[in-house]
Amino acid sequence: MNKTVWRTLSCLLLTVGCVTASAQPDQTELETIFAHYKDWANLTPHPENVSMYIYLLCTLPSPEQMAFAESEHGERYLNVFVNQTGAPTMAEVGQREFPVGTVIVKEKLLEAEATSPSALGLMIKRELGFNPEGNDWEYVYRNEQGEIFRGPERLPNCQACHLKEVGGDSVYWRGQ
Repeated sequence: MNKTVWRTLSCLLLTVGCVTASAQPDQTELETIFAHYKDWANLTPHPENVSMYIYLLCTLPSPEQMAFAESEHGERYLNVFVNQTGAPTMAEVGQREFPVGTVIVKEKLLEAEATSPSALGLMIKRELGFNPEGNDWEYVYRNEQGEIFRGPERLPNCQACHLKEVGGDSVYWRGQ
């Protein structure tokens, strides 16, 4: 894939965002997603190489990470998964709206051969009114230590980035 496509994809799947949720879904739902997302449609059958800059967009990189990102060694890998609810819409080209219950997972890998992700970013399409300012998406991020981040105060950039994708319901992916 070319860099423009990956920049766009990454902005999407930096998944983890800024949500003003009225009620947080329970932890059991997230643990179920984390346990089973690899059974869903894999949009990237082989880990895709991306720059460290793209890799770090959904985190708050340290100065050391930014220096590495700008070096010749600053490349990482991504896999993207979507559940059955969202897979048909993900394949569409043009204007689209994802159904409630769609879950998109971006699996972040430190190397192409990695068997475990270093982090996971999620977009979960919620019921109408969950997050009207963000097209009713919830953004969630789980780091390597298993810590889960959600909400605008913890993840201030995701929703702002995804809202720039107006034709695809805040999802930067085009059917292939």
